[in-house]
Amino acid sequence: METGGKDGVILAHGGLAVGYALYLKNGSVAFLVRTGADNGFAEITAPPTDAATLHITATLGKDGTMSLGVNDQPPVAGKASGLISQQPQEDFCLGDDNEKPVTEGPVKGRFKGRVQNLKVLTS
Repeated sequence: METGGKDGVILAHGGLAVGYALYLKNGSVAFLVRTGADNGFAEITAPPTDAATLHITATLGKDGTMSLGVNDQPPVAGKASGLISQQPQEDFCLGDDNEKPVTEGPVKGRFKGRVQNLKVLTS
């Protein structure tokens, strides 16, 4: 992925109840998951980077373990309350979040950059 800014939604799927998002926040990559449990969410954030090209891997394990790796840095870990409880009811969006944001509050602006080799895998 190539980025031209420090803020923006890279991808989002879902809304305030259930879903997930990968986004830039003040130059850091953040991964947020809403499982549907009490409308809560879990978020992990990688250290800031000035790299123009980012290689990002974000995972949510069956036990709720979250991992976020950016470039060659050690991955950041976190824990969601579990898996996403149902199919998100809002669109899968690339470059913005078109309805109620998955993120906690709006993310400044649209993603400015290019996403390549995107893979969303489920088991």
